[in-house]
Amino acid sequence: MTHNTQNNLQSRPVRKRKLFRNFDAIRLHLKSRTVLGGISIILILSVISCAETNYNYLNDLSKKASLLEFKFSQYEPTIHKGQELCIAVSSLSKEGSKYFRTSTEKTGATGVECLDYVVDINGNIDFPLIGNIQVYGLNLRQCTDTVKDRLSRYLEHAHVWVKFQNYSFTVLGEVNRPGEFVADDGKINVLQAIAMAGDLTQFAKRNNILITRAVDRNMTYTRLDLTTKKILESEFFYLHPEDVIYVESNKGRIANSKNLIGITSVASGIGMVAAVFITTYLK
Repeated sequence: MTHNTQNNLQSRPVRKRKLFRNFDAIRLHLKSRTVLGGISIILILSVISCAETNYNYLNDLSKKASLLEFKFSQYEPTIHKGQELCIAVSSLSKEGSKYFRTSTEKTGATGVECLDYVVDINGNIDFPLIGNIQVYGLNLRQCTDTVKDRLSRYLEHAHVWVKFQNYSFTVLGEVNRPGEFVADDGKINVLQAIAMAGDLTQFAKRNNILITRAVDRNMTYTRLDLTTKKILESEFFYLHPEDVIYVESNKGRIANSKNLIGITSVASGIGMVAAVFITTYLK
């Protein structure tokens, strides 16, 4: 037997031992990955379970139309103190119409030029030639008729347009697009406002929506439960100018924040253990 043959025979057991050692390392590696993957899935599920799962609104609303629904479909916003109105006046008499035009007039939604009037603390607007006109508590149609009636002494066949100016509201908290928004016609409810803000997030507290409102220089507020039809009966269902909607976070958001801190710590620990495990047993 030659010298090379003897060397080959002696090296075979060594290679066999190395081969078994490699198989053992592979098994240990697969087991470690399985354990780490299982822990990761558990941590992810624990975060998801903390989120709000009921995203429905008006859960107890009947499928049949009711008198209550019809009543609110006829809602008309009214004029409040401190509100800004855009009023346009036109007539066949250019001489008479000039009293209701200034260099600062702007184009309203009707396409005609209008002037801005602020409702004072007494509920009046100061109108050219006419003087004070009581508009507090009127809707836009009633205000239009009132102004037109008072103008009849100065203009024949006058046309009057009245619109809300800067009918804005704010949505904050757990919505997808918080910010300030404008309702062109002044007729908007809390559900429409939330839709304009991109709807509620999964962490929103749907049964405790806060709405703040300034009424005659006094601040008032209420809380609405969007999951029940009772919001349709609330005087806060339709928004007023400068209303603020605040959507609180539910327990899932708070728990999720705490879980993220815990998950970061656990993940760091798992990483250290995995590093030691791989370094020690998978060489």
